[in-house]
Amino acid sequence: MGLVDDARTVAAEFDYSVEDVNKGVKAFIRQMDEGLQETGKSMSQIPTYVTAVPNGTEKGVYLAVDLGGTNFRVCSIKLNGDTTFSLTQSKVAIPHELMVAKTSKELFSFLAKQIESFLKIHHNDYFEKHHQRRKNGEKITDEHFLQLGFTFSFPVHQISINKGHLIRWTKGFDIADAIGKDVCSLLQTEIDALHLPVKVAALVNDTVGTLMARSYTSPGKTGTLLGAIFGTGTNGAYVEKLEKVTKLKNMKESGDFDASTGNMIVNTEWGSFDNEMSVLPNTPYDTVLDKDSNNPGIQMFEKRVSGMFLGEVLRRAILSMIKDGKTELFKDESSGTNDVHSTCTIANDSPLYKQWGINTSFLSIAHEDQSAGHHITRQALSRDLGVDAASLEDAQAIKILVEAIGKRSARLSAVAIGAVIISTGNLSVTAGNGLDDKVKAVSEEEVVDIGVDGSLVEYYPGFEEYIREALREIEGIGEQGEKRIRIGIAKDGSGVGAALIALVAGGREATRSLRLISLVSPHPVTRCFSTSSVRKAKDPNMSSGPPKHEMQYFPNMTSALPSESAEFRRVLWTGLYSQVVLMTVPVGGDIGDEVHTVDQALTFTSGTGKATINGKDQEVKAGDLMVVPAGTQHQFVNTGPTPLILYTIYSPAEHNSQTVHKTKEEGDEEEENGKDEAPEWSRKPKAENEKAGLVNTSGKY
Repeated sequence: MGLVDDARTVAAEFDYSVEDVNKGVKAFIRQMDEGLQETGKSMSQIPTYVTAVPNGTEKGVYLAVDLGGTNFRVCSIKLNGDTTFSLTQSKVAIPHELMVAKTSKELFSFLAKQIESFLKIHHNDYFEKHHQRRKNGEKITDEHFLQLGFTFSFPVHQISINKGHLIRWTKGFDIADAIGKDVCSLLQTEIDALHLPVKVAALVNDTVGTLMARSYTSPGKTGTLLGAIFGTGTNGAYVEKLEKVTKLKNMKESGDFDASTGNMIVNTEWGSFDNEMSVLPNTPYDTVLDKDSNNPGIQMFEKRVSGMFLGEVLRRAILSMIKDGKTELFKDESSGTNDVHSTCTIANDSPLYKQWGINTSFLSIAHEDQSAGHHITRQALSRDLGVDAASLEDAQAIKILVEAIGKRSARLSAVAIGAVIISTGNLSVTAGNGLDDKVKAVSEEEVVDIGVDGSLVEYYPGFEEYIREALREIEGIGEQGEKRIRIGIAKDGSGVGAALIALVAGGREATRSLRLISLVSPHPVTRCFSTSSVRKAKDPNMSSGPPKHEMQYFPNMTSALPSESAEFRRVLWTGLYSQVVLMTVPVGGDIGDEVHTVDQALTFTSGTGKATINGKDQEVKAGDLMVVPAGTQHQFVNTGPTPLILYTIYSPAEHNSQTVHKTKEEGDEEEENGKDEAPEWSRKPKAENEKAGLVNTSGKY
């Protein structure tokens, strides 16, 4: 049996059949119901006290802050009332000494001061009017305050929409006196100490925010049923009938909420589905991964679905084949026909030998590779895993494993989506699996809207298609039901979503203007609709290796650029010592308050804006050039009525050589997840490049 057949044998261990999918859905629904009735179940089913979703007509300015790790983000979101919004934000690193401060006051005082600085820069009129009212002794009412949504990505026991007690710190934070305290109150106390016109209106889970953000921006009249994240981790939040959340009656601490809607958004915490392993698939690679993880026996669903774990599953499978004396992976016996006639070798320090050594981005590259001789996969094996001179057969074997692992992840994702849809009664197909039904057209009223976010569902090749294939196989959904499911990207749940939850929490009048979603849809189906396409944050047409010694020509860069662009950032060219990047900042947007460790020269080609460099402001316009030295704080804000367009030259490179970011939020996510790093070859010293023959004074190569 050849290497490809050996790979297919291993890949078969990841098969997740139609029968498996349906068993999974039934078990998922059962555990959903258990979590709604009692605390302490596998699926937590946490009540969020949010009882309505937006419909896109809401207006106003709201604040959001996001403490999700080592950075703190402050945003203001202007809702335009037509499903669109504008967002202004700044981000600052949390000093390490505050992450381990002696008292919580030190950290939360720092956070409040960042909010104050943001208001002074972006909402100074509002800020000054508030202080003038205080100075004049005027009566200050709730309408004089900006409502703020607080995304706090640490374990909390939430007991109302704006109250939650910290259970424990993670991500390097360790402030003992904060444990057990209400984090909203801690922040509000420091905000009040600065006399800021801000009220912490809501404590936000980013998955709930994803649902809210999607519902505001989604097309048509249908409210969003489910917000789901399929990225580094996985989770879902959905709209549930309030009468089914029976454990609310038995909870000792349960805050007030608007029961008039009859619904409540529930945070499933579905990463822990089936921790007892009654229906989840299992392979030897899953077993060892779990055993060696820092939380064995927990988050078993997440360990088979999310991007954080897929690379490690692949690594374990590859190692099993390498160590199996019967297979010829990365061995000369199967590399004899290697097109370069060289010996396949694995570096001693290869990431293959290190836990978490394979990033999920490698799976995306291999899965999508359609190049001749799988050249792209073989290049990635050498560059990312230290496997040199891999054969065509080697690359084919890796691609087979990658496709099997990625497909299983997507089919498991469909189990979660399908279970929520069926459990809430949002499809009228109830008998049989619908596979033989005549597929009818779909009306807007019959659409079941799902908002998704995360690197897997956005960038992993074919992920949504695999999900849809499995949805068609689920009893109670079938082909007809799958046609009614609209899956759309929902960006920035911790920003826009948090602001929308603050709107809900701001008062009952706001809540009554929101879209109240019907959980049973009795109408017939009448017309078709299209689903969203998966966006890519990398341009495979751009080289991932060092540049060739040839001309790169970009005509009319200062006079003929378009007045609008669909892309926030696109890398045009990356060299050994510099990088050219085109950027389009939308109306009301900004680049972000940041500091780079490389030099940067920006040439503005269209629009007007304001530059802030180390606290000094400067108006900029088309034709201006600005230099930002390495290590210098800088921010650029679009102040005009049209997009602010510029190209920037970094020296050396700052971004991945294939980077394309549709929005700033995409760029921020990639940066935080370490997926937009400059190529290693772009950071080497001149002497090393000259020694390697990449540069020589003769100009001949």
